[in-house]
Amino acid sequence: MTNGPLVELSREGSTFTATAAFYRPLLRLEIVRNGAVIASVTGDERRKQLSVTATLSDAESCWVAARVTAQKLADEPDIQAHTNPIYLVGRNPVPVPEARRGLAARWKAELDWYRSGPLEFASEALRHKFFQDGEQALEVLSSSGR
Repeated sequence: MTNGPLVELSREGSTFTATAAFYRPLLRLEIVRNGAVIASVTGDERRKQLSVTATLSDAESCWVAARVTAQKLADEPDIQAHTNPIYLVGRNPVPVPEARRGLAARWKAELDWYRSGPLEFASEALRHKFFQDGEQALEVLSSSGR
């Protein structure tokens, strides 16, 4: 999921590498495990590409993802991206309710900003579809299921 930056997460054995790029300076790139930061790198207010690596040594069932934030203009929402998770050990995903509630709150704030902002669409049908999909994502994030 992104509103600008590109972020990728790759895995080779127990080593995870996150890379990110954007046309504006990147502020921070993180690798997260079950919602907790396990590796990060901070930008220098000029770099438009960042990379960070983490090694996981235990076999506990978990998910790992990467997220990045970039420089924003005064009236913009946070400029950010988040990868899909990589699930480890082939077991069921580990739910982290606090992280899910936090992400749902951030997504709702983004939708509210886009509703009130000068976002232009090629047609009213595309506008309707955008907000319909956004509300559907919010509903899934707000549910108690996985």
